[in-house]
Amino acid sequence: MRVSIWENCYSDNWQGLIVPEAFCHPAKFSPGLIRRIYRHCIEQGYVEAGDVVVDPFAGIGGGGMFAPMFGLKWQGVELEEKFVELANKNFRVHMNGWKSLNHPFPVIIQGDSRRLADVLQGADLIATSPPYIDSLTDPRLQFTGAGGPIHPTKYGKSPGQIGQMKPGSLADVCVTSPPYADGCRRTGAEHDSQPFLQGGKLHDVEYSSNPANIGNLKAGDADP
Repeated sequence: MRVSIWENCYSDNWQGLIVPEAFCHPAKFSPGLIRRIYRHCIEQGYVEAGDVVVDPFAGIGGGGMFAPMFGLKWQGVELEEKFVELANKNFRVHMNGWKSLNHPFPVIIQGDSRRLADVLQGADLIATSPPYIDSLTDPRLQFTGAGGPIHPTKYGKSPGQIGQMKPGSLADVCVTSPPYADGCRRTGAEHDSQPFLQGGKLHDVEYSSNPANIGNLKAGDADP
């Protein structure tokens, strides 16, 4: 397994890149991270200029702000109308620059990503910043914004919005990269053959101490 270590992906911010009201979104992409993702994908040959990048959790269009500079055609899907409007405002700030450089314009549409195939025709790459709604209610995490503490309702209130969904209301099928909590229990010589575990002994708690975390669930705790 080849391991890449990326550093300094969170050292910059959105100041001057997005309209002031867009800072209300609680889960914005890190500008440095999304640039690094696009650059890596191009270097590895996963995509090239002219390919389509899709963000199913588009928010205020952060992923679309940097796709044009790589020649990528960015298409975002966002459920909340207010965030779609803010994304378009952000895009308009840079529209003249993209036009002068002949860069493709990012496009965002309002839609439900649980039915992604209904609103998009295809993609060469999916790059997104997943929602982390539980973190907004975790007392151990102090997320604040310019207007004070950030509350879950700032994610939105539309039906189907991930912050408002109840257990059992998710789509019929979920496809994801499953956690590898069992790997954290390997010790001793096994570490030498597991590059992603190098750097010291790993404990189960390093995955998460949250009892609902998949690494701490017992058989039968989760419904199919």
